[in-house]
Amino acid sequence: MMLSLVMIRPIILVGCLVKKDGKYLLVQEATDKLYAGVNIHTLGKWTIPHGRLDPAEKISVAAPRELLEETGGKSEIKHLAAIVTGTLKKTIRMINFVFWGKGWKPVKNRLSEEISQFAWFTPTEIKEFEKHSFNRNNFPLSRLIASVENKGEIKFINWDLPDYFEEVFERLDST
Repeated sequence: MMLSLVMIRPIILVGCLVKKDGKYLLVQEATDKLYAGVNIHTLGKWTIPHGRLDPAEKISVAAPRELLEETGGKSEIKHLAAIVTGTLKKTIRMINFVFWGKGWKPVKNRLSEEISQFAWFTPTEIKEFEKHSFNRNNFPLSRLIASVENKGEIKFINWDLPDYFEEVFERLDST
């Protein structure tokens, strides 16, 4: 009998859910993204300010960095609010650490060319985005908001990743 081990290769993302005056800050993607030659259709999609964790970077440092890069502003980062995970083919895990931010103030012009604009939305408006697939990669924005608003405890949310992510990882695995 041969025993095989499956290597789990996580992709670590860090983001901020920022609330101000009853609305949430979202950013709109300026381009489509290509991963391993697969278009993951991000142009015009809305999501929370987020990005990949840099090598040796702490998640608590990455969250305000991503917020500043994508919006040009700062927020009072309160705490880790949620961990949103998704898995493909039982081997590839996407993990998004989402921090809770209160308030927002502009500091400088945005640096990232990947974002076309940012805006503030009510939870009702965000639910409409999800109905029409205006949110990026099926990211569960309204479930995230509901979890964070509920008690302030860290919540674990399953992320239903779109089908095209399977093709991305098949191509990555073949290289």
